[in-house]
Amino acid sequence: MFKLFNIDAHFLESAISRIMTNVDKDSDAMISPQEFYQLLSQKFEKGDPKSEIQDVFNRMDKNHDGQLDIDEMHEVSTILGENIPKSEIKDMIKMFNRKYQEDLKKYNMDKKKPNSGAKEPVEPRTLDMEDFYSVMQEDL
Repeated sequence: MFKLFNIDAHFLESAISRIMTNVDKDSDAMISPQEFYQLLSQKFEKGDPKSEIQDVFNRMDKNHDGQLDIDEMHEVSTILGENIPKSEIKDMIKMFNRKYQEDLKKYNMDKKKPNSGAKEPVEPRTLDMEDFYSVMQEDL
C-alpha cells in the first residue's frame, strides 16, 4: 500500500506488522478480499468527501481511462502483498458493477417469461468511479 502512494516503506516494518495484525483477522498471513475491503473501509465512511475516494480511484487507474480493469486491480492487490487470482478479481468486478447487476436482474426476470428471447448480459471487465464510490460507501 505504501508503494501505491509512493512512500518509502523500508523504515515502516513495525507499522506494516501492526497493519497485518489489525487486518488479518483469521491469522492466515494473508489479506482476504473481505479483509482487504475492511482495510479500505477504515479509510472511507459514509459522508466522506467523494474527492478523497476519487483521488484513490485515480491513483489506481494507471491508464487514466476512468475505469479500473482487472489488471489495474490485480496490480493494487499485488502491491498490497496479496496473490488474488485474476479470476477472483473478475468475480469482484461482476459483483460491484452496478449496470451489470441491474442487467442481470432484468435478464433473470425476463428469462422466466415464455418466448422472452432474453439474452444474458455481457460480463463487465471494469468498474467506473461510481461503482467504486458505491462499494466504498457500502456496509458489506
